[in-house]
Amino acid sequence: MNKFLNKLIIKNLTAVIIIGQAIIYVAINSKFLHPEWLSLSYNKILNGEVWRVISFLFLPPSTSPILAIISWYILFLMGLNLEHYWGEKHYNLYILTAVILTNITAFVFNLSIGTNYYLQSSIFLAFAFLNPNFQVRLFFLIPVKIKWIAIVNWLLYLWILITGSTGEKLLIVASLLNFGIFFTKDIYIKIKYRGKIVKKHLEKKINENKPLHTCSICGRNDIDNPHLSFRYCSKCNPEKCYCEDHINHEHN
Repeated sequence: MNKFLNKLIIKNLTAVIIIGQAIIYVAINSKFLHPEWLSLSYNKILNGEVWRVISFLFLPPSTSPILAIISWYILFLMGLNLEHYWGEKHYNLYILTAVILTNITAFVFNLSIGTNYYLQSSIFLAFAFLNPNFQVRLFFLIPVKIKWIAIVNWLLYLWILITGSTGEKLLIVASLLNFGIFFTKDIYIKIKYRGKIVKKHLEKKINENKPLHTCSICGRNDIDNPHLSFRYCSKCNPEKCYCEDHINHEHN
């Protein structure tokens, strides 16, 4: 079974998607193809246009050549990183899950989807989660860590979930569900690990405020009285700490 699945893996999937989008971009701008012919629509799929279950993945990101090239470069950068980090099998499964969830959403709610923005956005969220400190140059000038862009993306998602159309909301849910399926465990581990770090930090702070030496008679300590000398009496049982004023004491 595993050998059969390995045969279905598409090598260099990111490059395949970008090349496919570039070919479609040229075809659309040459008036040879209309983008609506590739959109995801189950009314038309049920009428025999079965290619639509996957063809929407190859819709170009923009009609502007400059924006399209920038989008392809970013997709190539992020997709290649995920392929190397996860391996081709895991990355193929991530993209396949996103395509399946988008198809289920379109079928159940009878949506016509003419964009793959939310699908590619799930690739961005995966990359940002795994590489939060990766630095990009916003507008080719301003260095920004990708985690801040991801936060803006999450806020945009929240805004669309509040104000967007039903179709937009459902596509975001599908995108987030894809992200959640693959990253819930990682998020839990990260939160748990961060919680342990915070706990250790608090314990360290608390211990820093605890005195090392406290006189067993007057109660003065080395924090409140940093210039006071303290000694331990070995004749006491158990051994006790005394300040310089009470080191000479009586034993019972």
